Amino acid sequence: MPQAQAIEHPPNNIDTLPIPSNPSKKAAKGIPIELIRHLVETKGYNYTQVAETLDCDVSNISRRCKEHNIGKNSLQLFRSAKIDILDSKLEMVLNSITPEKVKKASSYQLTGMANYFHQMVRLENEQSTANISYADLTREIKEIEGQERELARQLGVKHE
Repeated sequence: MPQAQAIEHPPNNIDTLPIPSNPSKKAAKGIPIELIRHLVETKGYNYTQVAETLDCDVSNISRRCKEHNIGKNSLQLFRSAKIDILDSKLEMVLNSITPEKVKKASSYQLTGMANYFHQMVRLENEQSTANISYADLTREIKEIEGQERELARQLGVKHE
């Protein structure tokens, strides 16, 4: 499995980020890396299109993309490693829970944590995480079957 890399996400206001004026076209300094990442990974621009859009040299865009692991495959890499990334984040959170922190937590927080971990254990054991009332489902099925019989009678169709 490929190594997971930190993924920087564009800020919510990516479309309002200013594009710095760069008359010398020598450097891409001052251009937010989030903007370059957005153009390459989200918009699908190639380095030439990014350089033209941001008015800088292609070599600078290429260098900055390599420095920050920006590429069209970064999103696919993240998606393929998402479970591992989430697992490592969960492990970090779990390892940060100390007896002192648990003692300081409110009953509401403790109940929420207990529920969360209960759900995770059930998922890991391939068990349902939702309460299903089979009695309610059976009642609904019987009601639908009754409606189906009534519709068949009204239409003059033989119901099986």
